[in-house]
Amino acid sequence: MPQAHGFGFNRLDWRKREKIAEVCRNLGITAIEHHTDEDKDVKPYIQPFDGEWRHVKSPEEYLAVRDK
Repeated sequence: MPQAHGFGFNRLDWRKREKIAEVCRNLGITAIEHHTDEDKDVKPYIQPFDGEWRHVKSPEEYLAVRDK
């Protein structure tokens, strides 16, 4: 597999480390950097959210794909 120069994930669920490791192995990724909203190189780009969160039920078809 050719080596990639860079690859980005957004909003990984770090509680699922085994799944992340599997994806990295499959893509040939050998190093990961983890940044949070509070990191100095990220914080300037975080915009305040002035809205209302609404929880909606996902269709079963979406849940089936998510749970694969």
